[in-house]
Amino acid sequence: RAEGGRTLTLQGSTVTNTGTLEAVTGGTLSATNLRNEAALTANGGSVTLNGTWTNLGTFTATNATVNLGGTFPLAALGTFTRTGGTVNLTGTLDHAGQGLDLDEQLGPLVLNGGTLKAGRVEGASLTATSSNTLDGVTLATNLTLRNAATVTARTSFALDGAVVSLESEPSTTQLLLENLPILAGTGEVRLAGASFGTGVLRQTSGALTLAPGITLRTTTGSGVVGLSSAPLVVQGTVRAEGGRTLTLQGSTVTNT
Repeated sequence: RAEGGRTLTLQGSTVTNTGTLEAVTGGTLSATNLRNEAALTANGGSVTLNGTWTNLGTFTATNATVNLGGTFPLAALGTFTRTGGTVNLTGTLDHAGQGLDLDEQLGPLVLNGGTLKAGRVEGASLTATSSNTLDGVTLATNLTLRNAATVTARTSFALDGAVVSLESEPSTTQLLLENLPILAGTGEVRLAGASFGTGVLRQTSGALTLAPGITLRTTTGSGVVGLSSAPLVVQGTVRAEGGRTLTLQGSTVTNT
């Protein structure tokens, strides 16, 4: 048991639990290569999983912080019950090409230096801090990028009724499309935060098209769209409002 604000680290080529692992009252339990066959409990504490891990028993988190590291499939989470607290994705959740309902699996999820490989993601909201990757994702839930966060979308990326908010206060917050020629689907990208922060939506190379169903607008922040060395095509709606500034840049900027 990790408790009282102290940290307990379990490590090995494999760490097998057939008893009880607990993180309570501010304690931190960190395990690498864990195979949980019994009870793993976090109640007011913190659990960090790294390496190659799997939960074949029960994993219960109550008002706790759970850090999911390593590279793992969704099935590795097993029987996971969460009440309140925070779940951070710090590693790679490999659910490539498959739908992910956060309400059923994880609850609200924080991308905290993690990679999410999935198909359609719905249910509870996503929040991003630091630098993260979405791989093959169609967003059907809202995504908020906190100040100075970066989310790089690769393989494919689309919005399905989602709102992506870039909160830049006071630093730059970025949504980057890696080798993707279009921001597809239907939804909104909102430039939020403060007037002295900057939200950036741009591609890493090549032309970028904002699809007809995409609305990009300022709310409480300002922003920049596009790459100065490549074409930008606007097929959707781009709106500057609320006294904020929205800059469109490209080798050409075409509004259709």
